[in-house]
Amino acid sequence: MIATNIKLKKRSWQGAAEVLEIVDGDTLKCDVDLGFKVRMTTNVRVHGCNCPELPTPAGVRALAFTQTLVRPGEVVQLDSKRLDKFGRPVCQITLADGRDLATLLLTSGNAIPADSSGNLDPTKKGAGEQPGPLFPNTPQNTAWK
Repeated sequence: MIATNIKLKKRSWQGAAEVLEIVDGDTLKCDVDLGFKVRMTTNVRVHGCNCPELPTPAGVRALAFTQTLVRPGEVVQLDSKRLDKFGRPVCQITLADGRDLATLLLTSGNAIPADSSGNLDPTKKGAGEQPGPLFPNTPQNTAWK
């Protein structure tokens, strides 16, 4: 038996991933480098925000906005936070230019804040709670229905 003093406080991972596809406003399909020549292709959700679903008009706009920020073939940095209810990693995503994807989605009005479990967080103030073209009636916005 091998003794070790290593203790993991939380299950998290940080590393690089190549974007293969922008699935929707807050989901990227990535080729993730897990280290030791191990790779995995998976859909990665953006941590801290939630975009409207496709095919709603607001969801289409959120997808188009994300496509202006990141393109297939670009490398992003991932910092995993948890797995969502579908088993997808939820990560803080840092773009190649150093900007945070969730922050850009929130400040542009293309997303609303989500808490650490991914639920919409009514206690946080964000772009999604302000009147605007994507979320004029938030939190009762019809784009979310």
